Amino acid sequence: MRRIAIIGGTGFGEALVAGTPETVETDYGMASLTRADLGEGRELLFLARHGAGHRLPPHRINHRANIAALRDLGADAVFATAAAGSLRPEIAPGDMVILDDFLDLTKGEVITFFGEPGDVRHTDFVHPYDPALRAALLAAVDPMLAPNVHPCGTYLCVSGPRYETPAEVRLFAAWGAHVVGMTGAPEAILCREAGLPYAGVALATNYGTGLLTDAP
Repeated sequence: MRRIAIIGGTGFGEALVAGTPETVETDYGMASLTRADLGEGRELLFLARHGAGHRLPPHRINHRANIAALRDLGADAVFATAAAGSLRPEIAPGDMVILDDFLDLTKGEVITFFGEPGDVRHTDFVHPYDPALRAALLAAVDPMLAPNVHPCGTYLCVSGPRYETPAEVRLFAAWGAHVVGMTGAPEAILCREAGLPYAGVALATNYGTGLLTDAP
């Protein structure tokens, strides 16, 4: 059985296909998801990042429980959507960015499965997002949507839940980031530690504060 996981962010809080809701107990807490049989030896694991009804703010999401659940259920690949603010005038609201790098500025949360004394590991991030999964996403782009799909981009992750100031938006763009969000980096880090190939698609929902007046 090949198991493909999709983590749905803001705007994708409901399962993409009908399936069976399930609660998974992990060493890091409980995680809820939906399992659906796609036929031909394939199964979909759909996990709503913010919970049913978008009830969890970004800083309250138990990322370790979510990723541990996908790992324990034997996911072969993880695709994720993430609503994000655009840091570039050329990335308009409604555009999608197939991410290839990230900057992690989250704070306060433990973002590792290897935090105990005696279990010290340093994880490689030469390719922050899985190249094979990124290639699959690029190959799946509908030609009609291609002008609104950016084939690469850097996601800058903050803890939230507040939005960024104009000065922060200018700084993040100067650092090379293309979009800013509040959830994507912990998932990418934990999936890599768990051995789960991970790819993320950012959906630009707005221009960052201060960019709107300069946008075309």
